[in-house]
Amino acid sequence: MAARKRTMRCVKIVNPFPTEGQLFTDEEIPAVPEEGALLKVLFSGMCHSDVIMWNKPYTLPLTLGHEIVGSVYAIGRSASNQDSLKVGDSVIVFPWCGCTDCKPCLEGRSVYCDLPTPKHIEHGITVDGGYAEYVAVPKLTFLVKVPRTVPLQTAGMLGCGMLTAYNAVQTAMKKIDIILELKDKCGILIIGAGGLGLSAINLLAGLVPAMSDSVEVICADIMEKKLSLALKAGCHGIIHLKDGESGEERVSKIKSSFHNGGPHIVIDFVGSTHTMNISFKSLKKGGSILCVGLYGGNPEMPMRELILGTYDIHGFFTGNLRQMKELVDLVASGKIATIPYQVHRLEDAPKLIHRLKDGTIEGRAILAPHLE
Repeated sequence: MAARKRTMRCVKIVNPFPTEGQLFTDEEIPAVPEEGALLKVLFSGMCHSDVIMWNKPYTLPLTLGHEIVGSVYAIGRSASNQDSLKVGDSVIVFPWCGCTDCKPCLEGRSVYCDLPTPKHIEHGITVDGGYAEYVAVPKLTFLVKVPRTVPLQTAGMLGCGMLTAYNAVQTAMKKIDIILELKDKCGILIIGAGGLGLSAINLLAGLVPAMSDSVEVICADIMEKKLSLALKAGCHGIIHLKDGESGEERVSKIKSSFHNGGPHIVIDFVGSTHTMNISFKSLKKGGSILCVGLYGGNPEMPMRELILGTYDIHGFFTGNLRQMKELVDLVASGKIATIPYQVHRLEDAPKLIHRLKDGTIEGRAILAPHLE
């Protein structure tokens, strides 16, 4: 029997932005966790959260990457294997493991864990992730088998990017039902035609039966080229937010694009001061802002207008393990389309993260660590 490989290639950030990530070719392969598994990483998606970790990492050095799909390489001796996982199985990692001990974390709902994020196990955030040939997962609970009908290249997105969009869309669907009890049309504005925005459009198209007749979905972005992908994904219209436009001009453009004079729901995949401000000023009475993007800022939301407009604002950070399993089943059934992507070699990651930061990647960039 051939000796087990002991070293691997990985891309680590050793210092924060603007220092580039470095390719290491002789990093020691992680040990097999007692209650978990060691995976051979097949594909790792590049998510905008990776840019945030590059700017403000919780720990250094750090191997980025939390959208991981791999094959089971070894299973720990004390692992509770309720799903009968075996070596060679293709699995998606649920990367938000939390403390791994409390009830919320064991159920894949680490957002309710009392411990702060730096004390959580989150792949590519607080512990080494998928920009590597191998990755360790602490418990088998956080692994979900990939059905044969789900492309391995995009399966990793189901653990973060598409999962986060699914969480927001599930909330939007409840609001759609309320609006359509009272109005003939419900307007939805998607801000951002990146990977998450396109995923949200695909999800709405697959999950909302009245999409074509009663639900109007329009996507806004500053990059016109990305908006063509939004149209292909199935949204009804696009809004190009051009350089030099004032906030008032953009609000007017948004309102005039909807049949009812504005959106009832805004899903903001940027999350900046500016996008939140124009969302708030564009919103129909009784509307909702669902904020997903982590760009950051301090939006202006006068309390009087918030209350009299009966607006509600929700924040979304990924989704839970149950939702991820639902999403895997939906994608496997063919009801939900996947978004465009390009596969790249591991050593391309340091350059690609600059493009991710600048917003010039169309669809998603996927790393294949074993691609020569």
